[in-house]
Amino acid sequence: MKHNKIIFLDIDGVLCVAQDLYDKLNYCCMLHLERIIKETGAKIVVSSSWRCGDLQLTKNNLVEHGLTQFLSDQIVGETVRKYHYVVDGSHLELCRGNEIATYVSRSLRCPWHEYPEMKELYEVKNPDGSFKQMMINKVGVNFSYVILDDNTDMLLCQKDYLIRTFEPAGLNGTNADNAIEILNKIDKYGKS
Repeated sequence: MKHNKIIFLDIDGVLCVAQDLYDKLNYCCMLHLERIIKETGAKIVVSSSWRCGDLQLTKNNLVEHGLTQFLSDQIVGETVRKYHYVVDGSHLELCRGNEIATYVSRSLRCPWHEYPEMKELYEVKNPDGSFKQMMINKVGVNFSYVILDDNTDMLLCQKDYLIRTFEPAGLNGTNADNAIEILNKIDKYGKS
């Protein structure tokens, strides 16, 4: 697995708050995010509508709006936008929780989907050497994540990983403390 601690990061309402007129990222909120990263070693996956569909473009856009270079360097991915096609040419957007669940499934629970070079590490063999099954990582054992978001459009199974922020403050010290606690729980298993 490439990264075993992930922060799914929304921008509006977390780093970009009303007091800054939504045109630049809030410095104090970024300091709280930096503290989370420094105390956990977590990496960032952008789950915000600020995603561009291209990781470098997303990073560039965020830096243009004030994201620190340290935080930009911690961004390792972005979730995909998911849509349900109702009829040809018409779609409904699925909740952000589904987008995060897809990333977790492909990159954290079953990382060989995203990183084929890791396939051998997850293969379980029969005593005769033939293929038996693929191992699956477990949240809280092999990896951990938090969702920093001001909305609640998540799946029920994600409720223990959601750190909800509120206007006008955005990400605050209490949010950061809670995120650090969740992300560092993996340490008790000796896997980080």
